[in-house]
Amino acid sequence: MFDEHLTQFAGLPVAEFTPDGEADGTPPPAGEVAWAVRYDWGDHAFPELFERFMAAVDTTRVTALVVGYWGFDDSTGLGARTLTAAADRFPNLRALFLGDITNEELHISWIDHADITPLVEAFPGLERLEVRGGRGLELSPFRSQVTE
Repeated sequence: MFDEHLTQFAGLPVAEFTPDGEADGTPPPAGEVAWAVRYDWGDHAFPELFERFMAAVDTTRVTALVVGYWGFDDSTGLGARTLTAAADRFPNLRALFLGDITNEELHISWIDHADITPLVEAFPGLERLEVRGGRGLELSPFRSQVTE
């Protein structure tokens, strides 16, 4: 069931961010895809990779974001903390998937999280939040800021 990464999220096709650019040199328009950012055992730690993503993509137009593998043993909440620190760069983010991690990358029962309440609070316009994994996951009660 978790053998492949998402190909669609929040009604949009998923576009994989690569730090060296897209294969054809033309990235898709920022608001027309759900951007996937994930550490791939390469040269870049997740926070550095995420910085490169923010430098390369117009994050003010991003409406959907898919965060994949951010490194092993994240009991400190690295993935959520990295996103929370950058919240002001994503004013239109409406959908977030935290943990698009395949079984090959890390078994689902080993996906560590921490308290993601600050993440939810940092993105008051979120309409959709999905989290894969649960070891150490915490979420305090909150009230949605989304109005119709």
